[in-house]
Amino acid sequence: MQLQRLTGMEQQKILDELAEIERLIAGYLEILTSDVKLRAIIVAELKEVQKKLGDARRTQIVDDEGEINIEDLIKMEDVVVTVTRGGYLKRTALDTYRRQSRGGKGRIGMTTAARTSSSTFSALPPLLPAHLPTRPPLLAQGL
Repeated sequence: MQLQRLTGMEQQKILDELAEIERLIAGYLEILTSDVKLRAIIVAELKEVQKKLGDARRTQIVDDEGEINIEDLIKMEDVVVTVTRGGYLKRTALDTYRRQSRGGKGRIGMTTAARTSSSTFSALPPLLPAHLPTRPPLLAQGL
C-alpha cells in the first residue's frame, strides 16, 4: 500500500473514533440533564448488583436478653499508667514494654510537650470497677 492510502485510512479511523466519543458525550449529557433517566440507570445498576451479590441474610436479629455490663467490655491485662504534672493520664499495656539489658534505652511510649513532663509511674494489675479499692493505690513518685 502506498503511504498516502495508509494515512487516509488512519485519518478515517481517527474521525470514526471522534464521532463515537462525541456520540457517547451527548448520551452522557442527556443522562445528566434528565432526572428520570439518571434514576432509571441507578435503579438498573442497583438491581444488577443485587442480582449478582444479593443472598439470604446470615445474621439473626433477636430480642434483647439483658444489659451489657461495663466489666464485660474491659480487657483483662496488666497496664502501666502514666500521669503527667499537667494532669494527663495515659494507659499503656505492659506488653508494649520489653525487658532491657546492658543499659538499653527501652521504648518511647509517650512524647511530651515542652511544658508537660511525666512525673508519676505505676504498674497496676487489671482492676474492674467492682474491685476498685476505697482509696486509690499509692503511686511511685518520679523525679
